[in-house]
Amino acid sequence: MISKVSNLSMIALASLSLAATSASAVTVSLSANAPTEDIFKSQVAPGSYGYVSAYNYTTTPSSGYYETSVGQGFSTVGAESQMALEAVTFLIGGFDSGVQGKDFAINVYLCTEGEDGPLSLISSQAGELPASLSKNYITFALDESVVLDMDKYYMVEFAFTEPTGTGESGDKASLRPYTIGAGVDNTVGGKRWLIRDDTEQTQSSNGLVTYIAATPIPEASSFGAVGGIVAIALLLLRKRLIRKG
Repeated sequence: MISKVSNLSMIALASLSLAATSASAVTVSLSANAPTEDIFKSQVAPGSYGYVSAYNYTTTPSSGYYETSVGQGFSTVGAESQMALEAVTFLIGGFDSGVQGKDFAINVYLCTEGEDGPLSLISSQAGELPASLSKNYITFALDESVVLDMDKYYMVEFAFTEPTGTGESGDKASLRPYTIGAGVDNTVGGKRWLIRDDTEQTQSSNGLVTYIAATPIPEASSFGAVGGIVAIALLLLRKRLIRKG
């Protein structure tokens, strides 16, 4: 006879297998309103916005860089359990039509020695920008939740994975998310990141307008070892089904 524990184990393994084998794809949505559901950390501009630019050119312009990705660091200091990162929202301040429909990646890094890094990639999920953008809040919902440990520093990055122009005059398309303003300190527990031609630059102020959606993961000890696995698996499965619906 198969024991109840064995049955639970099989359910957990099946759920985790489903989560692990499905292709990762980021779901993109636009809204005139800031997100409110499951917001773990957020920062907004108290006054005038600034902005940064994300792009991917095929050649290096006469001045500037051929590629810039943008990111915002945050911390889980003070969290009472592990968290499941579900989505990140930025605020579009401007864009060129040439970025519409372009492929991108949302990369999540662990900052292994504090908010300045070094960076260790723990998740990379692909997506495609809408064919029609607008100057609104843009939410990137992850297909696979990313487990965040307590008392750590992380960074979430937006990077184009296909060219947004040649870099020559008249062929430079970029996406320009708003920042919280020059001289305004970041409040989400991390620094703003710009990765320009593979060179990392951090800044403790003028970070991205950011909303981090993450939900607590029940501790395994609350349910027993197998029960904890089941709880985590069902949480991930529930989130995936909601997105697919």
